[in-house]
Amino acid sequence: MHETSLGQTITDYLTGQQIENTTFEDIRQTLAQIMVEEKGYPKDKIQPKKTISIPTTDGNLTITLDFVIYDDQNNPILLLTFVPGEVVSFIRQYIAAARLHQPVIPLVVITDTQNACLVQTADKKIIERGYFALPNYKELKQLAANAPVCKLNDKIKKAEICIANAYFSLSGPCTNSNQCTKSPSKT
Repeated sequence: MHETSLGQTITDYLTGQQIENTTFEDIRQTLAQIMVEEKGYPKDKIQPKKTISIPTTDGNLTITLDFVIYDDQNNPILLLTFVPGEVVSFIRQYIAAARLHQPVIPLVVITDTQNACLVQTADKKIIERGYFALPNYKELKQLAANAPVCKLNDKIKKAEICIANAYFSLSGPCTNSNQCTKSPSKT
């Protein structure tokens, strides 16, 4: 199922701004509330809907990451995303996104609200599954500090670009007019 607009706006939990309501936005709002109220994440260390641009043969592919979480020095330490499907089938896609983010994000949590996986970006190792896959903020900072460093040479970066393009082009969102598209917007 693709994400589609519901033709209305809601107030974003993190920013207080009016945002478009979609078929999955209520889930993102709940995840934001859990991070802050249950897991101790400071609101100002969570960036919702962070966009990154990935080069393609005919321009750039812009993808939106649900949440990027930062440490006290404002280094990105976690990419948290909701997926509408089997969590493990999205791991490689979001590892590529975390590796292409500048700077590289060392940890990724992927959830469908029923299951979740916490994965190290450098070695793709799943370090936690299920309810405890989303660590509290103090644990997250420690996990990120101990995570292996992901080093990208030109060959690996090109491969990550190909992987991201393939996955994100196939799993792109629907447009505001609710017409499904084959890929996210290109700039």
